[in-house]
Amino acid sequence: MIEKTGIIHNMNKTFVFALAPTKFIFRLRAKKNNLKHVDIVYVDKYMVQYHRSNEIIVNEKTMEKVASDELFDFFEVILDLKMIAVRYYFRLEDQDETIYYGNYRFFKEPIQTIDLMFDCIIKVHEHEIFQIPSWANKAIFYQIFPDRFAKDDDHYDDFWHQTPLHDTFLRGGNLKGIIKKLDYLQDLGITAIYLNPIFLSSSFHKYDTIDYLCVDPQFGDFETLHLLIEEAHKLNIKVLLDAVFNHTSLDFFAFKDLLINQEHSRYKEWYYPLSFPIQIPQNYTQKPNYLSFAYVGSMPKLNTENEEVRNYIFKVVDFYMKEFKIDGWRLDVADEIPHEFWRLFRKHVKKINSEALIMGEVWYDASEWLTGDQFDTVMNYLLRSSLLEWLGKKTITASAFLNNLASLRGKLHPFAYNAMTNLIDSHDTERFLHTVNEDFNLFKIALTVQFTLNGMPMIYYGDEIGMSGDNDPDCRRGMIWDFTKQNQTIKTFYKTLINLRKNHPALYNGEITMSFSSDSDNVCAYIKRNEFEELLIILNASDNDFYNENLSHGYDLINGVLFEGKIKAKNSLIIKIK
Repeated sequence: MIEKTGIIHNMNKTFVFALAPTKFIFRLRAKKNNLKHVDIVYVDKYMVQYHRSNEIIVNEKTMEKVASDELFDFFEVILDLKMIAVRYYFRLEDQDETIYYGNYRFFKEPIQTIDLMFDCIIKVHEHEIFQIPSWANKAIFYQIFPDRFAKDDDHYDDFWHQTPLHDTFLRGGNLKGIIKKLDYLQDLGITAIYLNPIFLSSSFHKYDTIDYLCVDPQFGDFETLHLLIEEAHKLNIKVLLDAVFNHTSLDFFAFKDLLINQEHSRYKEWYYPLSFPIQIPQNYTQKPNYLSFAYVGSMPKLNTENEEVRNYIFKVVDFYMKEFKIDGWRLDVADEIPHEFWRLFRKHVKKINSEALIMGEVWYDASEWLTGDQFDTVMNYLLRSSLLEWLGKKTITASAFLNNLASLRGKLHPFAYNAMTNLIDSHDTERFLHTVNEDFNLFKIALTVQFTLNGMPMIYYGDEIGMSGDNDPDCRRGMIWDFTKQNQTIKTFYKTLINLRKNHPALYNGEITMSFSSDSDNVCAYIKRNEFEELLIILNASDNDFYNENLSHGYDLINGVLFEGKIKAKNSLIIKIK
């Protein structure tokens, strides 16, 4: 029997996606394993409504199941629609019955009246279509925490390497140091850099900005930033800057004026004062009498609904995109700023450079930011959480892990799914190697997942040479540049995965067409396929070797040998099977 409560389709950008002016994806969600067949039936709305033809053409097309998570199946179909508006409904079949779903109602017979069908205006303008930068889904990102990555004098003393733990002292990394290491990044295979904040700030993390229009002297100056971007571009490496438009420092000019002039300040609408006089809390246990990030008094929240604030931020955007030719923005605590601001932000950025990437920080389901009018991508912390639960905490099974991967595919706009920023750790988390108790084999399984999914792998500096560390600031230790102290095996593994990804497009643009899991063996696998090749990715997280004669045989791309169905304990393989 068809479970009607599991059927979901909405006439919005989460279920109908424009791929081109006349090409659209329609999506339907159903209870897992409940439907055996789904068709979409559609007509030209105005041809039917105004009887412009003696023969009304009714079209239909079978929908494919593209993903299945723990609870739901996701069906999709691509339609080429050369019409102004379409009316449509779904034919749903299970083993025993066929029903019809249109305009949020179920029917026992095919729908004949267009008012009982779903309705969609499909005439869209080019600028309204979700456009991801052409370079994005092939990018290999590298995240740099500037104070801890590299120094221009190459003098790395004991203080540089000292384990930070709760230490927030400056280490001396700078932009010239990054310039000196660009060849290192190119050799690794990096094509894009994301820099944590470089603007003037009194903190070591720089997330409390004093002046957005000034490079912090600890890192360099405008001339050095120009040189960094120019040299990176010569090596075909993109550069993104991190910006915090949610809050500022207490020493930001507008808030300083607010403190001095209180309710008479011309900048009082730039913030959210709850009462006057504005008073700075004496310690972290006290809430400020103004809105701030996480109740931290030293980070007062900007009012991005204020036109002056918006214009100031857009001036900052103009400055770095036009003067320095940066390739995009990473946006801190993006979910705490209204959607309308991000819509305006996107229009402003894309008008300057349509190929600029907009990356938001959202730690949970970010689908409402990824419909084409706000961000191009978000940092995929949901992937990291799933890997953490499966390989680190061991709180979910291999099949549950695959379900989580499928859930992302089923919820996101296809273009956004292909450009997700896939990370396994960052400056805000413990390093993944620490998470798995320094087990390099489990670490390599996580890396295999990271580099075989659609989206952009992002390497947090030092991961590629086996750096570890607990939550921040311990995850922000000084980069190890002594070759003898780097884990060269891990570095080689990274380079292997990067080269495979660049040479096998199915890893970044293929669909997952089949998945397999054995929870008792703690093994799972999935096939990535495009029109040219088919790759099998096998992940064995158990302490035992796994053999299955039904696994497709082929060529082991990681080890360069034939694969005949056996994978060693705590190992991962990428097999070319077609």
